Amino acid sequence: MTRHTVAVIGAGFGGVSVVDALARHGIHDVVVVDERAGIGGRWLDRLDPGARSRSSLSESTLPDHPRTRAESSPSAEAMRAYLQRIAAWASMGERLLADRVTTATQGEDGAWTLALESGDTVAAQFLVLATGLEGDPVIPEIRGMDAFEGPLLHTHVWDPTEDLAGRHVAVLTHPTTGHLAPLDHVHAAAALAETASRVTVFSPDQPWILPERPSTDPVDLFLSNARVRAAGSRARRMNQVVRAALPAPAQAPWEVAETVLRPSPMPWQRAMHDATHLARQHLDPVTLEHHHASTPVSRGTVRCETWFHGVARDRLHLLRIGIHRITPDAVVDVNGTRHRVDAIVLATGTEPAGPGSGIDGLDPTTGGLLAEWSPHLGTIGRVANLMVTGGPASDLPVGGDAEVFGARADLVARLVAATVHRGARTVRATPDAVGRWERRVTGLQGEAGLERDPGAIMWPGVRRDLVRLLRGDPDDFVLG
Repeated sequence: MTRHTVAVIGAGFGGVSVVDALARHGIHDVVVVDERAGIGGRWLDRLDPGARSRSSLSESTLPDHPRTRAESSPSAEAMRAYLQRIAAWASMGERLLADRVTTATQGEDGAWTLALESGDTVAAQFLVLATGLEGDPVIPEIRGMDAFEGPLLHTHVWDPTEDLAGRHVAVLTHPTTGHLAPLDHVHAAAALAETASRVTVFSPDQPWILPERPSTDPVDLFLSNARVRAAGSRARRMNQVVRAALPAPAQAPWEVAETVLRPSPMPWQRAMHDATHLARQHLDPVTLEHHHASTPVSRGTVRCETWFHGVARDRLHLLRIGIHRITPDAVVDVNGTRHRVDAIVLATGTEPAGPGSGIDGLDPTTGGLLAEWSPHLGTIGRVANLMVTGGPASDLPVGGDAEVFGARADLVARLVAATVHRGARTVRATPDAVGRWERRVTGLQGEAGLERDPGAIMWPGVRRDLVRLLRGDPDDFVLG
């Protein structure tokens, strides 16, 4: 058995950011366990065209590690290169074990013992889960799918040898519950449209598609204003229609919400939150439902410049309709219309997987130590010497960027360093800290008209508050 100060499970964005932060705080006795024989996490699996971070370039860049010119893209290839360069700086490759953790047990002194699939054992005083929230690929049950005679691909299980150039490709999304639309299909379809003869997207719950958010470079911000103004103008027109249904006392605050939409990369999101709050106060249920169904906050948003290019070239077609069945050479929609296609791409995403999933002793579904864990508590947890982190957009919508997760990784490193330097054995959050975080999360959910649930995967976080909370306060933690 090998003993270490810190064991990190996962070598993706979350694992790299944690190892980097630990190295900058002088903690080098770290072991990283990942079943892939490389650094990059899920990005090593994403070989499909258009695979990229849900966040923009600036949102996918850690504050202490600016990107090189070769990495200046949120694409999967650039993400892999970026993470591997940071990992090389922290000598992460030397600490990587290509294995899978099957069991995690905690001793009375707070130390962890990890049983690996290979039969080896790893011991560490602190355990960091950086496994993200993605599980197995979702394969929808559609009648006749097994009979389809052409290529049938999934964005998360891609065969790079399959050539779809010149073919008619159908891209299918996964129906959602509620208002939040799927997002992964947008970039996949846009990339396929560059070489395919035609791409038909079946997406009943289509998100808002916006221009790319620019980098933080002032020149890029300036040049992007025209596109941002156009997106804001469309949102204002939508709000003006809804505003007509409001009583007079609500007219003024609604106008203030619309004013916030004026040029800047992201203010429309704050305006949508304000508009949703006003709508809940003043609209009848039917009108409120229409409002929810037409706002970016409710339907989800995705930034994709190439989507508009594919539409302009008449290669990309969107059908906001569901699928009834699949024949050997066609997709039949719910209206009975038959669409002959050469290939089908499932952009149906993955099953959600909470931290500790599949690890005995931690898995919340089997009564493990994470049974009462709330994803948004991040490093602030109820279990001593156990921390959870993630990568861009792993548990947050727009705004869940690298700055947030960099702050989370930095807090992990500071907690570990403080515990080690003071000769303590354990660190845990106080009940007051946990309660304060939950109240903040549920308060934001209530303001946005969502069900109050501190364990929900998605919530309308405010980045500056997140970063401040994730940096922690000395009174939030107890060393033992």
